Amino acid sequence: VVQSNPDIQAAREQTLAAKARIPQAKALDDPMVGIEFYNVPTNTFDVGRSDDIDYKIQQNIPFPGKRSVRGKVAQYDAEAVTAEAHGNIQDVILDVKQTYFDLYRAEQLLMINREQQRLLQQFLGSAETSYATGKVSADVPLKAQVELSKLNNEEILLIQERVAHMSHLKALLNRSSHEEIVLPTTLTLPHLKITLDEAQGMAQEMRPELSMFHAMTQREKSKVTEAKQQFI
Repeated sequence: VVQSNPDIQAAREQTLAAKARIPQAKALDDPMVGIEFYNVPTNTFDVGRSDDIDYKIQQNIPFPGKRSVRGKVAQYDAEAVTAEAHGNIQDVILDVKQTYFDLYRAEQLLMINREQQRLLQQFLGSAETSYATGKVSADVPLKAQVELSKLNNEEILLIQERVAHMSHLKALLNRSSHEEIVLPTTLTLPHLKITLDEAQGMAQEMRPELSMFHAMTQREKSKVTEAKQQFI
């Protein structure tokens, strides 16, 4: 998913684009070059017959320090975009993990359901034989038939759930809809090695959203400085 997911690729490109705007923000305004013709006769399009020609070159020089502040604004903006992109990447990876285990769970439940149906069908056959010989009452095979119908309906729902998870996983991996993804028959479930309080502390220190908010705060402070310089 890290290599082929479109959302992750877009997040990376957004980061590169934001970083590319830093030198542009610190650069001088584009110079302007022009020519002005005075008193061109109204009866001709020949501007060479004008009384005077002025050649102009113009370059705006910003207030001292303004370019540096603009660069800081762009830099903090790039940091905010980078942090947000990193958060989006982590969200996609989390979605992959959840979908992966949901798909595994649906497949395992489907296997259990079909095994239960097989055993119940055997029991139903025996119950029908016993009813035909008068050994059991009619409610025994009837109850078995009801339970078998419930399992059939559950199988249909599990198949639909499996298809939904499989389609979502293929979309996350940017795989073809015709390509089959085969999961292992058994999975070793991860075990937490940290407490909930430790996890909360790590999240407060490491979550990209916090870095994004910090960068946005610094960006807005730099914009205030830039506005003051603009006023001066």
